Amino acid sequence: MRRLAISQVQTAEICTAAANQTLYTDETRKFGETFSSFITTDENKTPFLLGLKQMSNKAAQTQLDTLKSILNDIETRIKCLVDQNLQTSTSFNILKNIKYTMSDRAATEIVFNQLLKDYREKLFEGTCRKVR
Repeated sequence: MRRLAISQVQTAEICTAAANQTLYTDETRKFGETFSSFITTDENKTPFLLGLKQMSNKAAQTQLDTLKSILNDIETRIKCLVDQNLQTSTSFNILKNIKYTMSDRAATEIVFNQLLKDYREKLFEGTCRKVR
């Protein structure tokens, strides 16, 4: 648990500070179960594992929900261990810094990338309204 906590804090610190990141996604089935991994890299191609979670199915929406869950886990960890009064969203800052996506050309991944794009636009649009 300590290693997980430390890695989530480190990932959050780096992924909220480094611009021009690429999000790599992949899902796989092992022993009849579906898993999805989310990895980011910075401009130097240094990888950071956001998370790996089991999913109920291979649907693109399930994959997006899994990414949101992983980001929420990181957000919760940061608030518990680093800054309880954190004003800016760690999840938002991670998503803001992702400029590219990389995945295989599976139909699910193509739909996931569109859902992620739509989610980011909706998230950023809501933030811009708050600032005005």
